[in-house]
Amino acid sequence: DRIYVCKDIEDCKDLIPKMSFWFYNKNTNIDTKWIIYEIDTTGLDLSLYEDPNYPGKGFYLLGNVPRENIKVIDSEK
Repeated sequence: DRIYVCKDIEDCKDLIPKMSFWFYNKNTNIDTKWIIYEIDTTGLDLSLYEDPNYPGKGFYLLGNVPRENIKVIDSEK
């Protein structure tokens, strides 16, 4: 339902352990290896909301981002 985003790569890397811990505690079978994407928002009509669990660092989008507006900038090896 949500796409989690940060304002910069350092904030994303700071949130990775917290998100991984959350998924781990939920006993899900989700692969928690991380990938950080850059989203080009030019021409997109997206609503950005602050994540109350990560004020000032975590945000989320509702809706879809076209594939051509996304590129990988870092990932877990």
